[in-house]
Amino acid sequence: MPSKSTLKSIRALKLKKYRANTGKFLVEGIKSVKEVLASDMKVDHVLVTEDFASQITHENREIVGKNELKEVSNLSTNESCIAVVSMHVTDHRILDKEICIYLDGITDPGNLGTIVRSLDWFGYNQVFCSLDTVDYYNSKTVMATMGSFTRIKPTYIDLSELANELKGSRLYGMSLEGTPIRKVQIEAPAIIIMGSESHGIRKETDQLLDERISIPGKGRAESLNVAMATTLILYDLSIR
Repeated sequence: MPSKSTLKSIRALKLKKYRANTGKFLVEGIKSVKEVLASDMKVDHVLVTEDFASQITHENREIVGKNELKEVSNLSTNESCIAVVSMHVTDHRILDKEICIYLDGITDPGNLGTIVRSLDWFGYNQVFCSLDTVDYYNSKTVMATMGSFTRIKPTYIDLSELANELKGSRLYGMSLEGTPIRKVQIEAPAIIIMGSESHGIRKETDQLLDERISIPGKGRAESLNVAMATTLILYDLSIR
């Protein structure tokens, strides 16, 4: 049985400031915990209920009651396990592909998680985010990735700084007024920028672009969900 201080420190990781201070975050639910245990990420501690104990092997595993687990969990329905995991170590100077995705002010953790899952599907291992994009290690984001958080490393960085680091990269931004993507020759190295769900790419970002691109549609919807739009772009890039 974990001590009260251990439970308190784990419960504190629900808050972004404690995650940032400790470099730790929570992974919840049997599927996600199994995924992180099978990855190369460092798992510091696992709490598991008796019903699921036979499925989890870890040197710092502790058995807890369902009430203790609920006390530290973000999920009202989590009756299996929770893991304390060390965040990725990232280096934005090392690119896995010549074309990378930059998220400009994405606020919804579900959208971020879905984008991460799509990046994983199309063979990427990095995502770049503006400083005000939702926390990658938010529990809702982690859950929405369906395990892809173990393979995609995030870097939070100002776009102008990233462009300066990745010298020679062309900047393409999604815009309703942009050129249809099938008519654009994406020149690598490149940074493709996806704007926020509500406002799109912000004005100061738009001024940095080399070219605006769009996904043409035939219906009457105001716009595409940012996660869906990112997935379509990744697919388009994969078949060129």
